[in-house]
Amino acid sequence: MSLALVQISPADFHTIYGHLTNHKPPYSNMHLREVRQQNKQRQLRYLHAMHAAPSRAEIEGMLSGPGVFFHYKMNLARGQTQLQVLQQQCAQKEATRIQQRFLPEILKRIAVERAGTKPFPRLITGQFYLRRRRPGMAASHANCQAAVAKKVLDPRFVAQLHDWDFELRHP
Repeated sequence: MSLALVQISPADFHTIYGHLTNHKPPYSNMHLREVRQQNKQRQLRYLHAMHAAPSRAEIEGMLSGPGVFFHYKMNLARGQTQLQVLQQQCAQKEATRIQQRFLPEILKRIAVERAGTKPFPRLITGQFYLRRRRPGMAASHANCQAAVAKKVLDPRFVAQLHDWDFELRHP
């Protein structure tokens, strides 16, 4: 299974792109966090960061977590949404899970943000979280270095945080 097999309609692409560019100006981004219960504790499955290029109708995103890394671009071409996976590294089982949940989770997050019902997360000490922030966080920041050193996040993911206006929080 591959993320490239996810079917995204042009209407869904416009919904996602419109949300990224209009929901929280001046940001053109959105993030999601997926966790799992392991030994009665919440463990990070992955962080998902998305950024829309305001100058062209293109969305770029990355998912990163322990043993997970995806880098993709999404755009419209000839009335069809094209999802191009630039890099993918993870176990087959996790890839299948991500493929099945990719679009529903994005659309769910958009609905929650539009409704204004998204509660602030209960930050757990030792976990990693994303937050919109301008300017974004440099990969040389201690939080980014810690995430890479602990093999929680991929260095390619943290290298993009600054350009996409994200801060990596680590309470």
